[in-house]
Amino acid sequence: MGHKCWHLHLSLIISILLWNSAGAQQIKSITPNSGGINGGTRLTINGEGFAEVSQFGVNVDDPINGNNVTLVSRTRSIPCDVENDSSHSKQIVCYTRALPEDHYDVSVNGTPVTCLPYQSTYKTIYSYLLKTWKLKYMLYTSLQSGYGSTPTIQSLSPHSGLPGTVVTIRGNIYTDVYGSNAESQKPRFVRAYMGGMSCELLKPNSEEKSLPDLELFNVSSLNKLAMFQTYAEVTGVSPSEGSVLGGTSLTIQGRYFDKTNLPAVVLVGGQECQIQNVSDEKIVCLTPGYERTNMTVFPGSRGLRMEMWNNSDPIDLEDVLDYNASMSGYSVQWVDSLSYVFPAEMNNFVARLSGFFVPMETDNYYFLIKGDYRCMLYFSLTGLSQDKVRIAYHDNSTYSFYDYTSQKSEIMRLKKGKPYYIEVLVQEYYDEASVDVGFFKEISTFTYNQTKEAINEKQQINASYDVLPEKQVREHTEAL
Repeated sequence: MGHKCWHLHLSLIISILLWNSAGAQQIKSITPNSGGINGGTRLTINGEGFAEVSQFGVNVDDPINGNNVTLVSRTRSIPCDVENDSSHSKQIVCYTRALPEDHYDVSVNGTPVTCLPYQSTYKTIYSYLLKTWKLKYMLYTSLQSGYGSTPTIQSLSPHSGLPGTVVTIRGNIYTDVYGSNAESQKPRFVRAYMGGMSCELLKPNSEEKSLPDLELFNVSSLNKLAMFQTYAEVTGVSPSEGSVLGGTSLTIQGRYFDKTNLPAVVLVGGQECQIQNVSDEKIVCLTPGYERTNMTVFPGSRGLRMEMWNNSDPIDLEDVLDYNASMSGYSVQWVDSLSYVFPAEMNNFVARLSGFFVPMETDNYYFLIKGDYRCMLYFSLTGLSQDKVRIAYHDNSTYSFYDYTSQKSEIMRLKKGKPYYIEVLVQEYYDEASVDVGFFKEISTFTYNQTKEAINEKQQINASYDVLPEKQVREHTEAL
């Protein structure tokens, strides 16, 4: 709770009226008096004598344009970003930046809010002023930031999808309406963003800048931290055949094609197709000449191919490597991630997930696997599916990557941009089945304070020194 400041409106003309001299700046109230630690709190300062004429200017950093608001604690001072079009001579509106948990007083244009300390020795004076001098304001004029006032994001589902995907975000939500008895008011979200772009709210419900749990951040293929990933959709390719010498004009139909982060790249048979034109719904390119290789499976679009065989109970899980589409109980679909939970009603089945892993950087990597029930991970350093070998596995259900030493692969040196073939086998008997594959790389620009996926490196530095006595030779000569 903030300090109580007492602002006096006196009915007699005495020397105290110097406080209210013409043009003097006064702060009467500040709302709200609590806010989140991640910023975004809309702070309204009411008073008199604030800047009004110079609200706008060519140079927005010019100190004479508008008001400057600073939040000051005992150990730090942090600017509050003023919203000029909502501010005038009797009101300032500003948005807080990230505020470490603390108590902050407000300073406007270098003038701090002053208030008498509320101590027992002043009770008689306050009581007298209430009756005699018509105390007009008894308001809180400070801000307390804390985690308890910070909205959080604790889960997000799904983690990826096409633009326009409905995303459900759950967490602790705080509004300026909770705790109010005004039935006519309804809680609301002011706005929501994904990747810096506005997200349409289907169920508006809150206000304040949220603080997401670090467990929600993952490293994307662009080597950036992300909570949600979007991608393009391919709906058709024409023609379906062309010359082995290349030069065929290939048209790819789809949605959400762009070159926002990187130039568009199309691969045909593992070779680059020369881009001719890119629009939101179409890419035209010239096919490369055919090069004979030993590859039987080529890297394609996003995701993995998941094949399943119901009512299958092999003694050796490796037998699933030879399963095919002609066997009973077969089905196939595409999944977007190697972190997958199967429908709870599915029991007594085996699954095979296959695809390619493309490293974002050249580095040392190792892989981990966990799931319910039995799981195996295969990897090909050549990129050829026929060269895959088992690198990690577990024979019992586990929800940790570190229960068994066999869950972790050996360290491998992988090259940036090269597709490596991977294959995962899963066997389930009953209950809810799942599989999760992760990898670890040695070098990263991210820290544990940015994402729980990162591990901070600790180095021990030993220093030693030798102490040697200084020796000096002095020569003295006397003049004869």
